[in-house]
Amino acid sequence: MYSIVETEKLNKLIPYEFLKYVMDQMSLAEVINEELIEALLPWSENISAYVKNPSET
Repeated sequence: MYSIVETEKLNKLIPYEFLKYVMDQMSLAEVINEELIEALLPWSENISAYVKNPSET
């Protein structure tokens, strides 16, 4: 868990908001496949703007 949070910080994300976003997206998905997982990685360009830290952009 520590490494996930640190990776989020390196990618200028808000850790709590990012984890919440990922869990929400996974719960809404009909199928959890490689494409979905790649879209939810901290460095993905598909990550919602609300999980990005505005003070670090």
